[in-house]
Amino acid sequence: MNRKWIVQGVLTGSLLFAASSLSAQQQFPPPQQEPPGQPAPQQESPGQPAPPRQPPGQPPRQPQPPAQPQPRPRQPAAPPQDVVATVNDEPITRAELDAKVQEQAGGRQLDPQAAEQLRKQALNLLIESRLIEEFVLEEGPDVEPEEVQSTISGVEQQLAQQNVDLQQFLAMQGYTQQSFAKRIEGSLAWQKYQQQQMTPDALEAFFEQNADQFRADSFQEAQQEVVQAYAMSLWRDVVRRMQPEAEIEIAGPAGAARPPQPGPPVPVPQQ
Repeated sequence: MNRKWIVQGVLTGSLLFAASSLSAQQQFPPPQQEPPGQPAPQQESPGQPAPPRQPPGQPPRQPQPPAQPQPRPRQPAAPPQDVVATVNDEPITRAELDAKVQEQAGGRQLDPQAAEQLRKQALNLLIESRLIEEFVLEEGPDVEPEEVQSTISGVEQQLAQQNVDLQQFLAMQGYTQQSFAKRIEGSLAWQKYQQQQMTPDALEAFFEQNADQFRADSFQEAQQEVVQAYAMSLWRDVVRRMQPEAEIEIAGPAGAARPPQPGPPVPVPQQ
């Protein structure tokens, strides 16, 4: 049985910056005194157009205050993603769970009881994935930022072939750019960890210890099954190691399901 690590991830909103300009007040010398009966000439500042002359007998125009800039209406903040569970303060969103349920259902029509059971299983798998991710990111092989970015670019190219924007994909899957990158980093680290553990000697020893689980008589005949079973055993071992000290909180009965949403196939790294 192959397991898929669903790559997840932060929708990023635009940051709006308001620019304001400050005008310095210029000091001019006071106008010179003119003989009585003569209007004082208007003092002109260098580079400024001369103010219009008032016709004789008309009261002087009162200076108009400068127009005050109207503040732009504030954009409402995007509502936070619904969180159905947290694993050591790492959230699992409702959209992420819904996407996992749809993936597991594979297009099948399920009765309410079967759908609820599948939802619980999907949530449990996501919780285990978070534990695996935490383990490999702390104790597993290093993953270079270039590897993460290369994988993201590959996913983006696959989506582009389906005329789906990366941001649209993130929204449908309940990811943010940061969490999406972290899920990919964890997935790559897990794949490297498995490769380190799956030496020929370790696989053959696993076959000999569990020969009754395989239909083949020799390791060579059962090698593909052995690899899959050994990967499952690695997964279970890490979960058993991480779970006792993990802080896991579930918000309600696996979160209320939303109606299925159409979306593109999810490109995921295969294990």
